[in-house]
Amino acid sequence: MPRHSALGAGKAAVLNGYVCDKNRIDGVDKQSQKGWKKAHYVDCRRIRLPRLRLVCTADAQVNAWLEQFLTDGLCSHLTPIPSLSPIQDSSGSFIHPPSASERMSSVSEQTGWEEGPGKCSFFTKRWTPTGKESIAKLIFLHGFMEHISRYDHVFQRYAEAGIEVFAFDQRGFGQTAARTKTQGQTSWPAGLKDADFFIMKEASPECCNSRKVFLMGHSMGGGLAFAYTTRSPPREGLPLITGGLVLSSPLIEQTPGVAAAGALIRLGSFLGAVLPKLTLKVGVASKDISRDPVIQEQYVHDPLCAPVGTYKGVGDMLLGGQQLLSHDYKLYPSTLPLLAVHGTADNVTWHDATQQLVEKTNAADKTFKDFEGFYHEMHNEPGDDKFKEIDFIIQWILSHVSK
Repeated sequence: MPRHSALGAGKAAVLNGYVCDKNRIDGVDKQSQKGWKKAHYVDCRRIRLPRLRLVCTADAQVNAWLEQFLTDGLCSHLTPIPSLSPIQDSSGSFIHPPSASERMSSVSEQTGWEEGPGKCSFFTKRWTPTGKESIAKLIFLHGFMEHISRYDHVFQRYAEAGIEVFAFDQRGFGQTAARTKTQGQTSWPAGLKDADFFIMKEASPECCNSRKVFLMGHSMGGGLAFAYTTRSPPREGLPLITGGLVLSSPLIEQTPGVAAAGALIRLGSFLGAVLPKLTLKVGVASKDISRDPVIQEQYVHDPLCAPVGTYKGVGDMLLGGQQLLSHDYKLYPSTLPLLAVHGTADNVTWHDATQQLVEKTNAADKTFKDFEGFYHEMHNEPGDDKFKEIDFIIQWILSHVSK
């Protein structure tokens, strides 16, 4: 292993349970020096420690690990750091980081690549409980302009509760798009076809062993998940969703005041139909995703959350969401339990539209839960607030396992 000078003053930034050097190390090339902000964005286990900044360590083993990490520049080779002393956060409280054995003993994370429809290679991730059998399975669809590794802290908690979670970076997003430089290149039909492909595989009797299977989506993924349950004729994999549907801040309509004009949406959809790969700069303001400034900063510097879309993908997403509320809700299967959660201060997707959708949907078992003052990514709100939403969903799933 190449050797470099010791870390300056032993300082290192703790990012979501892992250590990365915040200062330059002599001998590391310039590209690696720029990489610390990006370090944990590509396939890392993430346990968010709210507002943590610096931790000092004189541990030679940690320093050696850091030097190797920064030299290699490979996040996919991250190893859990050795146990650290309690860390003091900005509020003066001491946080005890979970040890490597604690993180690894209860939850297993597996990543991989799988060829799907149209020979698209998808980045996949699975969180499973270890030491006990999972009692339910969840298939997850992420939102627009993001990726599944942003949910590590969420689905680790699901797995600890006995819920196996499977997710994939959707077509046009995350590592799936980064590998082929196809950011934003997707469509509503393609997204539904991809979802059906993975549901057919992951929810098959061979994979589930009679466990209940739940489908969940956030934001764009929430709209897509609801759309999946309301196609005519029904998608082949729909009967395999036996537990219920969970919607997190789904994109049914944009929040008034920030919503694009209807005429512009239709024009964009027309351009997308003619030129499906035509791109545009489109994004979500970081200040609107969460009240946590650390999350906002991470989002801005995440290379897999680049503000790039296509007229086709954006037009399909916005018009498709509106169609759910105006018509498609009528086709929702009445026997499939439905949970929708939304923050009242969401300035990205409209809380009221989600509430209306649930009210109009003819599901025998349906629940709408709002979280007062929460922003778009409720699972990324500051401190313990995030766990209010995360744990509410977990408890709803567990309550439907035996039904």
